[in-house]
Amino acid sequence: MVILVGNAISIFIMDITDSTKHNNGKELSAYLSFWENIINELGSRSESLTVRANYRMGDEIFLIADDYVTAYTVATYMYFLWKYPKNKPYFGISSGYINDPIEDIDLERWNHSIIKEARIANESIKNAKSRHQAIKVYVEGNEESKCKIEEKVINHILKLQHQLAEHQTQKQKEITGLYMLYGAQNTIASLLNKSKATISNQFSKGATSIILESIAQLQEILIFSQLSSDGFENKKLLEERLKDIQEELKLVLLKNIHILTEQYEIE
Repeated sequence: MVILVGNAISIFIMDITDSTKHNNGKELSAYLSFWENIINELGSRSESLTVRANYRMGDEIFLIADDYVTAYTVATYMYFLWKYPKNKPYFGISSGYINDPIEDIDLERWNHSIIKEARIANESIKNAKSRHQAIKVYVEGNEESKCKIEEKVINHILKLQHQLAEHQTQKQKEITGLYMLYGAQNTIASLLNKSKATISNQFSKGATSIILESIAQLQEILIFSQLSSDGFENKKLLEERLKDIQEELKLVLLKNIHILTEQYEIE
């Protein structure tokens, strides 16, 4: 088990687009509970990080986790594996330092400036006239400070990532999500009972490789941001922890693949 000194964390506040227009509120609530359980199972499995989620009243999921990169990583998997294309999720993300262990936090009552920052990012997406990103990072600080410059770079990449995803068909987005889980087009073709050529064509047209590269680049930036913020110098250790959390998340998601793929119909 890998243990870091200090409490560098990331959080997200997730909401859903047009949730009140969904034709089955109970079904949507059950799906949100499904994701809450996925995240908490991830937290119970992982030996290297603490991850907790709370499905709050309305259509909001709150996540708190060790490391600056974890909230973004989980949000990305959720976004590309999401079941309802007319009710897409969006995420306000923030990161920083806290004094208390995550295990001791009351998720219903905890109040911290990091939550305010994530809420600002979430509300910014919600209230925008045109949606330019589904994931947004916010950090409090002077506009010329290092953290604000990093924030601008991260959000610019997130906007580009979102534009690529928005130009995907639902089928192409689903293949992107499945590739994040399996990492092989042959496996996806077998799972969906389609030819490899069909999957490869959708993979190429959906710019999946570019999207995946942008995800990896953002994860690297967030790792460097944590290194510079808390003075922790073991980059390799943080990279190993990211690898561990992704592998654990994949295992939990693959165990529930029947729910994640029940709507897929790839032509």
